[in-house]
Amino acid sequence: MMDAVSGIGPAVGIGWAFAILLFLLSLCGGGKADIRRRAGLALAGVIAAAGAALYSHDVINLPAICGLLILGAAAGWLIGRVVPPALLPLVLIGLMGLAGSGSVCAALAMWRNPHAFGLLDASGAALTGGAALLLTLQSGFGSMAVVGAVSAGWARRGSGAVSLMLASLVGWSAAASGFLLGNLPLVVAGGLAGSTGLVMALRLCRAVNRKRLADARRGP
Repeated sequence: MMDAVSGIGPAVGIGWAFAILLFLLSLCGGGKADIRRRAGLALAGVIAAAGAALYSHDVINLPAICGLLILGAAAGWLIGRVVPPALLPLVLIGLMGLAGSGSVCAALAMWRNPHAFGLLDASGAALTGGAALLLTLQSGFGSMAVVGAVSAGWARRGSGAVSLMLASLVGWSAAASGFLLGNLPLVVAGGLAGSTGLVMALRLCRAVNRKRLADARRGP
């Protein structure tokens, strides 16, 4: 459990601003040749945001958090090196499902102990209206990501549009969690992921539909 420190110091503000800048830069550019640079910027933004979040709180179980971060990074590196490229879409869908389930678990933890996260009203007996709405959105978007990932994996529909839609759901769930925790980089990163994933999925679906319509007009 983390107890938030009152106020945001200059170091935390600079860290959050730097993380947001990296997230925005990761969306700039285009083309396959630019994917590695954008992925690196996004990863740096995640590291900066995590560092600022940990620095701004009194963390009791910091060794466990660092250990899990190292294990997760090692597992991600191993997946990227071992999994064949043809299976990467399905792997991404599975990871989106895991992210959605993590968001749901976080929402359940906040529901179970709202006092620890400062989500109670002035009487201390009930959730504030805003907290209840955000928790509902967080758990709802996360649940949809889990169900969508399981359905796509079961049907082996590892298309780009499916991955983008799941990323959008996870992003909106993360944004809601960021509002609840007062974590500005998480709000920005989740909002960017949610909106970008949705827009790109719609564009991809429209492009596929136009291609199918053009092929149908040409005939056999």
